[in-house]
Amino acid sequence: MLRFLMFFYSALSLFSSQVNAHNLSILTMFRDEGPYLKEWIEYHRLIGVDHFLLYNDRSSDNWEEVLSPYIESGLVEVIPWHKAPTTALFPGWQTAAYQDGLNRSRGQTRWMAFIDVDEFIIPMKENTLVECLDTHFSDTSAVYVSWRNFGTSGIYIPFGESIITKLTKCSLRTHPRNIAGKTIVRPEDVIINQTWSPHIFVMKPEAIYRNGDRNILYFKESDILLDGKHHDKYIRINHYALRDENYYQNVRLPKAISKEYGDINWLKESYELFNMVSDDTIIRFLKQKHPEAYKNFLENNL
Repeated sequence: MLRFLMFFYSALSLFSSQVNAHNLSILTMFRDEGPYLKEWIEYHRLIGVDHFLLYNDRSSDNWEEVLSPYIESGLVEVIPWHKAPTTALFPGWQTAAYQDGLNRSRGQTRWMAFIDVDEFIIPMKENTLVECLDTHFSDTSAVYVSWRNFGTSGIYIPFGESIITKLTKCSLRTHPRNIAGKTIVRPEDVIINQTWSPHIFVMKPEAIYRNGDRNILYFKESDILLDGKHHDKYIRINHYALRDENYYQNVRLPKAISKEYGDINWLKESYELFNMVSDDTIIRFLKQKHPEAYKNFLENNL
């Protein structure tokens, strides 16, 4: 009997470790983001992300060179996503990738964050995002994390250098884009085949969905009900939508003019409104919680 119990608990322990191979994963889709991938990975690894599931959407830049050491170490897994999308319009093939990633990740990770390469999650009180989730969201199945939208700060940053230690100009807290955000989920609690948006996820009926202040969120049909406010007491996302002047002038603006990505009028308006006030939250976070890493980011010794 004793031998059986020892075998049972040993098997249970092995099963648990296999079920939770990762504490915290990030899933994203990327295309020609080579200059920005390293800082994004290094920052999120610093705050506790132990697995990156990256869907490559037809990149033609140096992404393989940048990601190679992370792939070899097992930190990063890249999925080619060159197949014909389920719909001709973005974000249809993005949500299809998210569905694929959720299916791959069930039983593999406790938490999964769905953010883009221009988005950086900040735990507002704890040293790491894992600590933040365990402390404030242990009873939660999904966390809706509000954006704070940043502009170019009017500066040019050479490719490969840190943006989060240099871009400090952002929108007013009350800007309507700061109501929006992205979600961190427990994959087991997502109704995967109902995923329709890169921002929110339809959860099982018993699941609890909270915002960054820990307030419970509710759904109307398959859409989340927001109160029109920015919530970042415990967690938020810095969204560097325009990055620096180089990216804005040479990437975002031409894409908007050609109507490939974004509306030109919205982009020009955002250029003004995302540079209204200063915010150094992420810099203070790094200085206070991870001073050696801050020095490395500042000196681009990532």
